[in-house]
Amino acid sequence: MSSLVFPSLLWAGICVMRCSASLVVQGKIVWELDYMCVQGPYENDLRPIRHDCRQYYDCHGFRLTKRLCGTDYVFSKRAGGCVLKGSSDDDCAIRSPSLCPKDNDIIMHPDICTLYYNCSAPAQLLWWPDHLQECPFPMLFNADISDCDHYNNVDCGEREELTAICDYYVFRCEDKFCVHCDVPDCKGLDDGTHPHPQLPNNTYITCLDRRLTSTDTCDEGMIFDPGQKACVNAE
Repeated sequence: MSSLVFPSLLWAGICVMRCSASLVVQGKIVWELDYMCVQGPYENDLRPIRHDCRQYYDCHGFRLTKRLCGTDYVFSKRAGGCVLKGSSDDDCAIRSPSLCPKDNDIIMHPDICTLYYNCSAPAQLLWWPDHLQECPFPMLFNADISDCDHYNNVDCGEREELTAICDYYVFRCEDKFCVHCDVPDCKGLDDGTHPHPQLPNNTYITCLDRRLTSTDTCDEGMIFDPGQKACVNAE
């Protein structure tokens, strides 16, 4: 179970991580959450927060810690900690500027048809870029109405249209929070019923428009027959 902790540590900027052209220190803890990340294959797994140079995430084991650099300090991914603003290790300037010209804007993601930016809200997940949101499956973002909509009503244009549940970014298994998505997809399958690819032969899935609509189980004593696309007696 996640636990929220607000430690009473005083920020003094004295936790030295290593020396470089400028002193590298560790930011004070803002909050900690257990079971919210998976540490990468390196000792210090530190991740910048876009559009906020003073804050960053520290992933250790399965604990995600949000840290805040002191006044006149910024986080440097290259240096691995907080460095003096404007020093040779300050790489904050290379980060992308905010996509939100106004606080109340709703902006479509330029590449992915399920994603959009709500400039009046925080990111949907802690480790996502600022304001990033995703429509619930199987909806897509409709730029004409600036809202999520049924996929039949959406013209994605050059944006990538996702059709599988596990392809939606909220379910993707990434390095920061990894819960494997094993829901079957309907890619390459005709509309209608099909055997479940992972479960026993009494289980089947239903597809529509390359999207999974349901997972069902045959009655007791019956199995799913792919040829008849229906449940039949097991004998």
